[in-house]
Amino acid sequence: MARRGNDETRLEIRRLRRELARLRSEERVYREIVDRTNAIVLRWDPQGRIIFMNEFGQRLFGYAEEELVGRSVLELIVPNTESSGRDLVAMIHDLLRHPEYYVANENENVARDGKRL
Repeated sequence: MARRGNDETRLEIRRLRRELARLRSEERVYREIVDRTNAIVLRWDPQGRIIFMNEFGQRLFGYAEEELVGRSVLELIVPNTESSGRDLVAMIHDLLRHPEYYVANENENVARDGKRL
């Protein structure tokens, strides 16, 4: 009886290891796609703190990953207002409260050197 339980446990462990290997492989593919795309891939938490920016975005804005992660998008890459006068602080706060309203959005950003993008 105990032997059957051990055999089932070993089979389950093997299955879980295969599944983990598959997931790791898929993650590598995803990361490669994200890092090779010529577009900004940015993710932030509900408070507006950056949790990820792909390599293209890092190069464009002039920051290393460790300089970005944990910082507010408003503090770092989004100016208070666009050149047009649009209030980006209000827009970002609204986006954080109602992301469903922002299926698509374009706004001005600012690079490390102050250049508006």
